[in-house]
Amino acid sequence: MRHRSRLFVSFALLGIAGLVAVGCGSSSKKAASSSSGGGCPSGITVGFFGALTGNNSPQLGINEANGVQLAIDQFNSAHPNCHVSYKPFDSQGDPAQAPALATTAINDKNVVAIVGPAFSGESKQANPIFNQAGLPIITASATNPSLSTNGWTIFHRAVANDDAQGPAVASYMLDTLHVKKAAVIDDASEYGKGLADIVRQKLQAFVNAYKAKFNTNPALYSGEAYDAANQILAGIAAGKTTRSELNTYISTTPYKGLLKTYAYQPNGELKGTPVILVHKVVGDKITLVGPAT
Repeated sequence: MRHRSRLFVSFALLGIAGLVAVGCGSSSKKAASSSSGGGCPSGITVGFFGALTGNNSPQLGINEANGVQLAIDQFNSAHPNCHVSYKPFDSQGDPAQAPALATTAINDKNVVAIVGPAFSGESKQANPIFNQAGLPIITASATNPSLSTNGWTIFHRAVANDDAQGPAVASYMLDTLHVKKAAVIDDASEYGKGLADIVRQKLQAFVNAYKAKFNTNPALYSGEAYDAANQILAGIAAGKTTRSELNTYISTTPYKGLLKTYAYQPNGELKGTPVILVHKVVGDKITLVGPAT
């Protein structure tokens, strides 16, 4: 009797379970390494805004927070004259908590930039407050397309939004795989591990440093959060130590990060065409196929 083998190709839109990571390239970047010269103001702080406790923390928030903390630790080691503090703001992924927490963040005058918010719902509540205070933010995972339509001058998105991801996946299924039938699987709780798989395969130094510090491998959005923090830190190393200066720097200065080059349009979206990566699942093994485009 002949047995059929089946190939399952898994895709992930950021924000649901699956196996697509956005924007990964072959370039690499460590924490900013230029000399800080005469140093920087004491107390300068970079924050993270996202779920560190609660149901949303394991699959996303902690991954990002760890990436930010690692970037800051590496920066401080490389810049003994410019110490940057790390301050987490635990939103639990709850939009109802976001306004008060954002107000706490803007009232801390040492906080010059934020990586986050991590979720789109909390972003809608917190970002107007950040915008009014001129506090620059880079989100590593909030993908709702409407976030870039509000005229927020402090908004920067380090990943492709949902409108960019969906068509790329659909085109790959139709034009490359020539599929006749497809199933979309969403477990409504787990976020995919595509980013971690890519990082493990291609990026030896980041994985090792992350695992040494946190005793676990990088996971979804760890790399984007790490890059977002390092873009902020590169601005600090360049002498941009106020909220206004950093916002201008992030908005106008391309940054070659671990996963890709980050350059933003006036609405905060990434410039250029994002890369959507596809993984295949055969049995219990997951392997990288390549870009969907």
